[in-house]
Amino acid sequence: MTDELGGYAMLNTYYYKLLIGLIGIFYIGIFVLCFGCCRSDLGLSVGDTVMNIPLKLEDKTETWIPGWGKKLILIYYSDVESIENNSLLRKIIEKRNYSPRLFESVEIINSKDSNNLFSVLQLILKQKILHSVPLIDLERSLSNHWNLGTCNDEQVIILVNKNQKVLFVKKKTLTGDDIIQLLIEINKALGIY
Repeated sequence: MTDELGGYAMLNTYYYKLLIGLIGIFYIGIFVLCFGCCRSDLGLSVGDTVMNIPLKLEDKTETWIPGWGKKLILIYYSDVESIENNSLLRKIIEKRNYSPRLFESVEIINSKDSNNLFSVLQLILKQKILHSVPLIDLERSLSNHWNLGTCNDEQVIILVNKNQKVLFVKKKTLTGDDIIQLLIEINKALGIY
């Protein structure tokens, strides 16, 4: 009889360990899905065609991305908290001094997720100093229409040519290799070799 009880005890211990292992795998899977997908939900890809969409202003009027269809446009779509993420890129672009006839740098601030309107206003003034056209996206219009995914605390860098084709898109702070790739795309689009 002790053998039977010992056998059941061993069997119960085996199933208990198996159950604990499966629960652990389940929670690891949930963690990876939640935190992995949050950073990789960008649906916009290189080669996609995008349209200029109206961005609503606080006074209910609309504004459009300047130079659309006429210039190469570099868009920084930023949450207020992530505005400084690509400051090195901004400095490099500013030093390159691309022709304003051919190239436009636009800062679109995702203010829907911002808790501090004063911060948004300060950033707009700062961007005017940094030679970037500042716009505000009050309703996440650009994020929704261009399938940028969750942009809370994020910044998306998008390069769009005159034909409205996406030449470059990244949702993160760019690495040195990413910046080089972006500069190559800008130079190719502008005919600078």
